[in-house]
Amino acid sequence: KSAATGAEQRQQLQAPGLKGDVDAWLTWLPMNAGALRLCWDVILTSRTRGEMFRILVDVQTGEVLLRRCLTDYISDASYRVFTSDSPSPFSPGYPTPVTNQPPLVARTLVTLPALDTNASPAGWINDGGNETRGNNVDAHTDWNADDSPDLPRPQGSPFRVFDFPMDLATQDPTNYSQAAVVQLFYLCNWYHDKLYQLGFTEAAGNFQSNNFARGGLGNDAVQADAQDGSGTDNANFSTPPDGSPGRMQMYIFTGMSPRRDGDLDAEIVLHEHTHGLSWRLDRKSVV
Repeated sequence: KSAATGAEQRQQLQAPGLKGDVDAWLTWLPMNAGALRLCWDVILTSRTRGEMFRILVDVQTGEVLLRRCLTDYISDASYRVFTSDSPSPFSPGYPTPVTNQPPLVARTLVTLPALDTNASPAGWINDGGNETRGNNVDAHTDWNADDSPDLPRPQGSPFRVFDFPMDLATQDPTNYSQAAVVQLFYLCNWYHDKLYQLGFTEAAGNFQSNNFARGGLGNDAVQADAQDGSGTDNANFSTPPDGSPGRMQMYIFTGMSPRRDGDLDAEIVLHEHTHGLSWRLDRKSVV
C-alpha cells in the first residue's frame, strides 16, 4: 500500500483475511548472547475475530520466530451471592401485614466479567486480579473502624472464584465475613452498572478509579467497609466531591441471635449507594 521508507523499511500493506492496514518494518531479534536475526516486525489484525497480533518473520527463511496476541479480553469471575433482595427475600412484600418471615433461599454462583462491560470496560476485577477490589469498588471488612481495609481482602480460590461458606442459623456474621464482603462487592458493582445505564456516568460524577477518558475525575472507587466496627444497627455513605472516593459503612444488626449482617441486605446497600448518587448529582448541578 505504501512504499518502504527509512533504514527500517517501514511500510503499510493489505492482505485478504486481514482487517485494515498491516504495519511492517525491519528489526533485529536477539537469539542468544552472540546471535541476532534480521526480521520483519509485523502488526496485523485478524478479520474474523478482530484480534491484533505481532509477528516476527525471519527475513532470510520466512520462518515465524515470534507470534504474540496483543488483544486482551475481560476475564470472568465467579461470586457465590444472594441475587434477590436478601437471604429471606421479601420484596415487594405481602399485600397485608403478616408475622412470618419468608424462608431462606440458597445463594447462587454467578459468573460474569461485569453486568455491563460498557459501564465497566475493565470488568469488576481487573485482569490478573484475584481479590474483592476493582475499578468501581474496593470491598473489605473494617472491624477496627480505622477507614482502612482489613487485609487480606477475600481471595478467589480457585483463581477468581469467590465462594465462601456461610451459616446464618448458627454463626455470628464475623465468622462468615469473607462471604459478606463478596456479597457487598457484588451488590455495589451491580448497582454501578445499573446506574451507568441510567446516565450516572463518568461525566456525571460516578465512582471509578479509571474514567477511561470519558470525562469527570477518577481515583474515586467506592470504599465499601463491610461489618464496620464504628457502629451497629445502621449504615451510611459519605460522599466527597468527584475525584475523592465515596465510603460506604455497613454494620451488623444486633436484635437477633445470631446477629444479622447488613451487607447481605440489598435494600440497605442500594439505599446507601443512592446517597452517593444523589449527592454527586446535586453537586454537579450546583457547579
